[in-house]
Amino acid sequence: MNNVVMRNTDGSTEGADPRTLAPKDLRDAGHDNTPLLQVIRAKCLDCCGDQPSEVRLCTATRCRLWPYRMGTNPFTKPRGPGRRFVRREFRQDGGKIPAAVQADVGLSHKHAA
Repeated sequence: MNNVVMRNTDGSTEGADPRTLAPKDLRDAGHDNTPLLQVIRAKCLDCCGDQPSEVRLCTATRCRLWPYRMGTNPFTKPRGPGRRFVRREFRQDGGKIPAAVQADVGLSHKHAA
């Protein structure tokens, strides 16, 4: 933890720039490689007394984390079922994957057969 917090000559302390730290130093300080949306959700839960219902009801709309508080990015397109699900679903029925579905999930014609 000595690499994470530095003491200045005047006695004050400051946190190290995490971009300059080795991954081991970050892990030793209790940090892991958690996806950012999970980090944001955890911070929102902390702010709301660990009450998920309070996170949902949050009215701090000027907070930069507010749009992400539910653990999702509202600015991205929903992912949908994905390739694996679509392939399995249509092949179970013995049918071919319609072109519209292929385009929607990014399948090429060679995967549709």
